[in-house]
Amino acid sequence: MSHLLLQEHPLVVIPSLATTFGLNESIVLQQIHYWLDKSKHEHDGHKWIYNSYEEWQLQFPFWSVSTIRRTITKLEKLGLIVTGNFNRNKIDQTKWYRLNYEMFEQLIGAVPPPPDQNEQTNEANWQDEMSNVNKPIPESTSKTFSEKKKSTTCPFAFFEENGFGTVGAHLSEKINAWCTDLNDELVIEAMKLAIENGVKTWAYVEAILRDWIDKGYERVEDIHSARRALQEKQSSKRANRTPYKRPIRQEVVPSWLQTEQEPFEGPTDDFLKEKQELQNILKSYKK
Repeated sequence: MSHLLLQEHPLVVIPSLATTFGLNESIVLQQIHYWLDKSKHEHDGHKWIYNSYEEWQLQFPFWSVSTIRRTITKLEKLGLIVTGNFNRNKIDQTKWYRLNYEMFEQLIGAVPPPPDQNEQTNEANWQDEMSNVNKPIPESTSKTFSEKKKSTTCPFAFFEENGFGTVGAHLSEKINAWCTDLNDELVIEAMKLAIENGVKTWAYVEAILRDWIDKGYERVEDIHSARRALQEKQSSKRANRTPYKRPIRQEVVPSWLQTEQEPFEGPTDDFLKEKQELQNILKSYKK
């Protein structure tokens, strides 16, 4: 196997590894290296181990699931961890892991053989407590998936129980990918927002998640803080807004109505004379 891990007594990880990749990353690498040495699962000429993020947290109880997910995702992007899916039932998205020892050689070079892990950690207790890591693969992993769905914090269960639809193999891969990029809590929070807006579709949930990634949200608390900030901003705008006053209607009097008219004093003599002449003309026509 590789001679790249556990070199400097009495630390569990070598300082140079932690300096190069980070302390969290080094701890994960060492733990995977340890279990790979004991693994009996071989695929494509390599030893593999498999674990869900919740199972990893049993080994790293001082980290949250989201921290473990981010750490493993970073190591995947660096090419130090290779992941796969060798589950008999493909709907089970539990990841399988191996280390890319060639990448270690390229990044930090070969180092002397490591001392016995039992000299640095009380592995007898770990082995009893973490025996599930090396448990034989079940005949059908659909049971594992069903058990996960029973959890109220499982995105798959939340999706089906709240009327979005049935989680098939294709949709399961999509949900699992988002849970890996973000975390389970954020995916469920996006579904809750979709329910509030009356749009129970996965496409709408994905649009929400993309927006959150663009804004750099990593925790549910980030979402709630952003909402509170928006509400406070809107409340402040309403408070500072000038109250609307209805304009007073003013009657406009036409100019012609404002003109003073001379009082009517009755018909003049000329008018009466012309009237008499017209009457005489009309009488002559009647004859």
